[in-house]
Amino acid sequence: MVASAASNCREEKEFERAISLLEQIVQDDKFQKMREDFMAKNCRRFSIEEENKLFYTDIHSEFLKLVETQIVEQLTREGIDVETLLTELARYADDNRQLDFGASLDIMASLSDFSNFKEMMIKARNQFVGRRAALDPSHESGPPDNVSQGSIS
Repeated sequence: MVASAASNCREEKEFERAISLLEQIVQDDKFQKMREDFMAKNCRRFSIEEENKLFYTDIHSEFLKLVETQIVEQLTREGIDVETLLTELARYADDNRQLDFGASLDIMASLSDFSNFKEMMIKARNQFVGRRAALDPSHESGPPDNVSQGSIS
């Protein structure tokens, strides 16, 4: 029983370390720049219309893959077993235990939610259009000429 308690303590500490690293990753300047670059590249394709266009989900999927890749690479580099972390997160959720590990999990949840993603892209678009209009009042606010509405690039 003592060995089991020690093992649980080690697992708990490793879980807390992984959550702490996750929080550092999503708050890191490199991660934020990646997010901002992606938004700048794609935000002009979003509009405030209630109807969601099919290509929005393609852009969201591309964003999720980019975020997941960066997080998994960094966690793995730090020696975190991502599969174990995901299992532990699911166990916490199944046990209805409160996770009090800062904003990282809230950030991750908001990034994966399509409605939040669309809202984030529309805000970025509005900021982009506002900056462009301030620099060049004759600039039209539509998508760039080289971007078709059905492609991701």
